Amino acid sequence: MFVESITAINRNKRRVCLSQAADPAFSSFPLRNADILAFSLREGGEVSPEIWEEICLTLRKDCLSKSADLLKSQDYTVARLKKKLREASFPAPVIDEAVAEMEEAGYLDDRRYAESFLRAHMGDRSFLKLRQDLKDRGVSGAVIEEAFAGAEDEGILSNQEEEQIRKILSKKGFDKETADWEEKQKMMAALYRRGFSSETIRRVLGETE
Repeated sequence: MFVESITAINRNKRRVCLSQAADPAFSSFPLRNADILAFSLREGGEVSPEIWEEICLTLRKDCLSKSADLLKSQDYTVARLKKKLREASFPAPVIDEAVAEMEEAGYLDDRRYAESFLRAHMGDRSFLKLRQDLKDRGVSGAVIEEAFAGAEDEGILSNQEEEQIRKILSKKGFDKETADWEEKQKMMAALYRRGFSSETIRRVLGETE
């Protein structure tokens, strides 16, 4: 393998591109300036098997450190953490290893993330919106439904959507008792667009005090 190019990423890191890399996934990767000097890497220079082994160990360590730093500041789904690590230019195999280690250590858990997300946002989003938001964050459908089932078992979801609709109606000053048919239809359409089911909307708008 040969170093094809070394380009700056920021003050402390550079991107190293290899030609004739044994694994295409490792044809480009980030290294700290200090590591580049320690490994005596230069454009056009050959990378010995021994140095390559040291580079791989360094990449794994750096990727784990980056993962820990990201998870320290906030929770991530597996998909979002992988995306962040890809943006940092780590090779895919290194990312997979780091993420698997984070999962095994319990620092990364999509089910836990989904449950926390539900608790944080169920008061201001419809169930449909919650499901879509979790899906957009890379949580699988099966895990999403497990999280909803767990919340239902805990009694957290009981009448939650109905309460949200009542709050919206109150905030908008909507009186279902005095509203005419056209006003109710407009409100139903607005609530439906926010992701509430037509069944729940009708139940709330049709209920009597």
